[in-house]
Amino acid sequence: MSSSLKPLYYFAYGSNMNPARVAERKLPIEGEPLAGELANFKLSFNKISRYREGAASANIEACDQAVVKGVLYRLTASDVIESMDRFENSPEDYAREVVFVQLTGIAADDRVGSLVSAWTYIAKPHAIDNSLHPTREYMGHLLASPFMCDTERARLRLIKCFDD
Repeated sequence: MSSSLKPLYYFAYGSNMNPARVAERKLPIEGEPLAGELANFKLSFNKISRYREGAASANIEACDQAVVKGVLYRLTASDVIESMDRFENSPEDYAREVVFVQLTGIAADDRVGSLVSAWTYIAKPHAIDNSLHPTREYMGHLLASPFMCDTERARLRLIKCFDD
């Protein structure tokens, strides 16, 4: 993480893509969430869940030519991201990192294509198990995101769930 950058955005790619979940967690944000894409990463479901034994949470992993679609929340101040650390079990299981996300979608208006710095969470190696699967409840948060298009929803529905 670059200590000189103080991002004013949080990039969510897992269950926090659901604005209702972020509201429950009381992250101090302003304005409407925006759609964004993180280049050269892929979405994985391999982070050991803290909430359900044997299940997975979302994670992102470096991967050339891949893109992770997610949600950008504008923070009221850079340091308010610390309120999310306890939900993400950071710094123990997830590292909070600075990434550069491209704004996409209609909600971004004239800023489409702009890059913004944002905080995000990346699982640490000891918290990864590639044999795990997410629960249906967890996947429901991703599917509930208004930023998912029909194609993405269909792809997510094909992922094997822990409780299948």
